[in-house]
Amino acid sequence: EYEYVHSYLQMIKRGDMNPRWWHHPSVQPYVNIGTYLIVFFLEARTGRWQSVHQIQVEDMLFWGRFSAGVVPGTFTVFFVFMLGRFVFGTRVGLFAAALLAVAPGVVEISQYNKPDALLVLFSTVSVLVTMIYLKKGSRGLAFAAGAAIGFTVAVKYNASLLWTPLIGATLFRRGTSLLAHPDLYLGAVGTVVGFTAGCPYFFADLTRFFDHVAAGLFNYGFLGLAGAEGVDNWATHANYTINYGAGLLPFLACLVGLALALYRIDRRLAVFLAYPTFYYSFYSSQRIN
Repeated sequence: EYEYVHSYLQMIKRGDMNPRWWHHPSVQPYVNIGTYLIVFFLEARTGRWQSVHQIQVEDMLFWGRFSAGVVPGTFTVFFVFMLGRFVFGTRVGLFAAALLAVAPGVVEISQYNKPDALLVLFSTVSVLVTMIYLKKGSRGLAFAAGAAIGFTVAVKYNASLLWTPLIGATLFRRGTSLLAHPDLYLGAVGTVVGFTAGCPYFFADLTRFFDHVAAGLFNYGFLGLAGAEGVDNWATHANYTINYGAGLLPFLACLVGLALALYRIDRRLAVFLAYPTFYYSFYSSQRIN
């Protein structure tokens, strides 16, 4: 976190919003920078600082965690309720939100200045907008779903898997003629717009962007990371979910619920389950635990 905060403060002090570091996209840096500037201007009137060059890393460690961890983690509870209510009803929404609010793994990532809490928030929003598109089917909602997905990818690249529920929703709405309708193309345009809104400098720094994204794919998919190597990680991730999630019984309840949902599968459940299923499968195929 110290290195993160230092690099974000350097962006402010040199007046250049190009992060020049694309191993993660740039929504997290911008959330931090926006928060730092708010704190700076509020504190400047008290006489604490006169110039941005006076700000030190230690001054902003808490505010980075607050803006990239606590705030999105809190908003996620609300949007999980909204998603659960939209798909299953109010009682399920309340239960899901309550479970998320106390899940140790979720609480843990909400304390750090990392992109994960932001990823959970915007992934939930993206699935919610996609579910609304599935129900109502307007072109504007197709674009909005794509824009939400694109912005989430600008939080963390692996959120590109959010396209799986959008493709499913478009297929259920338009059938085999989906390529003859503009919805899928509007979703693609929205994705580009959303990603560019979160990573406005990627095109101006394209070679480094390509190299850093490729480095992540290489390390996670082929090389592995020292101290966290693994090949078949299904069991490891299941144990992690049990130990750092909500415990064994909720984990088993989720598996039973998944089996029941697959037994009763319909287009709403298929779209709803697409992202978590593909995301978990993708992570379990990586060469790290």
